[in-house]
Amino acid sequence: MNFKILSLVCAAVLLSWCTKHDVPTTPETPVKDEAKEGTAVKDPQAAANEVTADPASAKDPLAPPKKPKDPLAPKNPKDKASSASGKNLLPGSTASSSGPAWDGKAKIGMVITAHNRPEYLRIVLESLKYSNLKAGDIKLFLVDSKSDDKRTARIIKNFSSAVVPVKTSSFTRDDGVVSGALLGFDELVDSVQYLTTVDQDVYFKKGWVDELINKFEKVNAEQKLEQKFVLTGFNDSSTGTNPLIKCYREGKESSENPEYCEKSQISGVHYFFSASYYKNFIGKWLQKRGNKSGGWDWALSKDIRKANGKLFSISPSFIQHLGFAGGKTTPDGDNLEFATDF
Repeated sequence: MNFKILSLVCAAVLLSWCTKHDVPTTPETPVKDEAKEGTAVKDPQAAANEVTADPASAKDPLAPPKKPKDPLAPKNPKDKASSASGKNLLPGSTASSSGPAWDGKAKIGMVITAHNRPEYLRIVLESLKYSNLKAGDIKLFLVDSKSDDKRTARIIKNFSSAVVPVKTSSFTRDDGVVSGALLGFDELVDSVQYLTTVDQDVYFKKGWVDELINKFEKVNAEQKLEQKFVLTGFNDSSTGTNPLIKCYREGKESSENPEYCEKSQISGVHYFFSASYYKNFIGKWLQKRGNKSGGWDWALSKDIRKANGKLFSISPSFIQHLGFAGGKTTPDGDNLEFATDF
């Protein structure tokens, strides 16, 4: 018998013997005794059931990836822009700037809507910054109404203050001050006591916040108005016969320079009113007005008086106007609108 045949015979005999005595013919990996180590041993069938119990919950490798969450998307439906201007917002353009947290409370919520004229915008923001504001005095909402001048957008984007929370927004078209005011006021109204809008071409006196609030409370108490009025810190005293400059005491035109006086109309340079008056009247009026900014201040003054509200200016003024008047020309041919008691 040759060697090859002998090897095959020996292998067959060995296999027969191993099978008879239950000896494994291949090496095995040692199995951990999980019971001894304090770990419960899973039943193999139970483990299989865990995987196949709900096939629908298993991740489909062919399913399309989920759309990533937009980090700038509003967390609350109330954060969306109002219907009058929301469709014109640049995607993701509303965002908190540097400064204190936006969610906190403040005395006054201010909106400034800008369109070009960066040299004026810089002045108003710098005057705000250095007007002795304290933490909790104001929250500022800045709107770029599609400026053609890139410097305006840059100033808005980069403005910050150590004590003023700032939020910014941009329109995809020049929707103007009414849409800007509506957008900003809706964002601010639930976290402040008072709301105000100012033109982008003004500057402030130091300490104006406490002075303005004190005058507002004084007018409200003495006139018993239940906050149904608008106050302005810009006492327009330009020359000419425009009704903006007329001052009334007890229903009669007056030339005196009192602490405050009633007016038949006030300029959009500065409007100041309570958050409750915004909710009850002014906000509804702005919503109805939409993006028609031309002559909005005159129209609002007229409708406030029709609804038995009143208009007051304080003296001395704490806001000065730097730019030209909208649609108003003095007899001299100048187009200036200013306060001589600033």
